[in-house]
Amino acid sequence: MKKMIANKETIRVFFFFLSILFASCQLAMAKDYDGEYTYPTGYFWGISGAISYELSDTRLAELVQRKDRGGTWLRFKQPGDLVVTVHMHQQGYGNYAGRFLIHITGHAVDETAVDRNTFAQEILALVNKERAKVGAKPLHLAEDMQKAARVRAVELTIKYSHTRPNGKECFTVLKKQGCGVGENIAAGANSPAAVMKLWMESPGHRKNILNPLYEELGVGYTYNSNTEFQHYWVQLFRCYTNR
Repeated sequence: MKKMIANKETIRVFFFFLSILFASCQLAMAKDYDGEYTYPTGYFWGISGAISYELSDTRLAELVQRKDRGGTWLRFKQPGDLVVTVHMHQQGYGNYAGRFLIHITGHAVDETAVDRNTFAQEILALVNKERAKVGAKPLHLAEDMQKAARVRAVELTIKYSHTRPNGKECFTVLKKQGCGVGENIAAGANSPAAVMKLWMESPGHRKNILNPLYEELGVGYTYNSNTEFQHYWVQLFRCYTNR
C-alpha cells in the first residue's frame, strides 16, 4: 500500500500513470500479454487514454469513477491473478486493445470491522513510549486538540497538505495555540503501529514527537475508500508557558 507523510512542507500527491503500450513496442512480457505487473490490494490503477476495461474476475477488482483524478480507475480488492483488457483510442494509432496480467498481492481487509475508537489512545501510548526513551515528559490528550485533529484528518482527504482546503495554515484549526504548536500528517498506513513507524523514521516527524516542550497531543484519523491513500492521520502538538 502506498504511504505518505509530511510534517512541514506541502507535499503534492504523485500519481503514476502507466504509459500506453502500442503494438509496435515489443517488450519482454508474459506470453500473450502486453504487460505484467504486481500491485497490492487497495491500489488504484489506470492507463491514460483508456476508454473501457474488461476484467477476467470482478471479485478481484472493481471499476471506480474518481472525481479527484477523473475517468475510470481499477481498485484491487482481493489477492489473485487478474487479466485486464483495456480498449482505447490514441490519435494517430487508431483503436487498440491491450491485455495486461496483474498479480494482486496482500490481504483484503474488512475496514468496517476495524475498531478506530482506540486509535488515539494507541498513538498516545506509542508516542509516550518513544518520549520516555529520551527523558521527555509524557503527553496527554486534550479534548479541543482531538476535535481539531479529526477535522484536519478529513481535510487531508480533500487536500493532502499542511495548508487547509480553504487556503489557511493548518494551525488555524486550533483556537488556542499556547506557546507553540506542531503538526504531523501521514497517509496510507493502516494502523497506529504502522503510522508511528513512518513518523519515527522521518527526522522532521520524529523531532515533533520527541520535542520536550510539547505537553498536549491531538490525534485524528479517517478512512475514505474513494481516495488514493484511504487512511489519513494527523498529530497535533501544543505547549503552554503557563498552566
